[in-house]
Amino acid sequence: MIVIAYDGSTDAQAAVRQAAALMPGHAAIVLAVEERSVDAESRAREGAELGHEFGIDCRARTRPRRGTVAATIAAEARDAGADAIVIGRRGRRSAPPRRLGSVCETVLAEAPVAVLVVSTEGSRGLAMAATNSRAVA
Repeated sequence: MIVIAYDGSTDAQAAVRQAAALMPGHAAIVLAVEERSVDAESRAREGAELGHEFGIDCRARTRPRRGTVAATIAAEARDAGADAIVIGRRGRRSAPPRRLGSVCETVLAEAPVAVLVVSTEGSRGLAMAATNSRAVA
């Protein structure tokens, strides 16, 4: 099982695509964190539909924000027994000069599982980082 953090950004869309390409056959949760003025249900459904287009067996899920968005994503991965988190390098609010968005950076620091960071920039559109030794089988 993998958790794909989805906020509708270009990098989040790329995360769904890369999850399908690199982890075929794995079930996935496409997670949208509930925040003020965000229609998390629509966003999660959008990400799951995209996942289905790329061939991922996924379901949409929302989760109320508890603490930071990153902590909420990490908690979902832990509670779901996920093997990995897939996340876009930068979200909707990240300023372009940053190498990593703040949510991505914090997920890397706090995640209880391996993290795959995906970017639309660069020659291959992919950056990878692992936060622990547990890998997707």
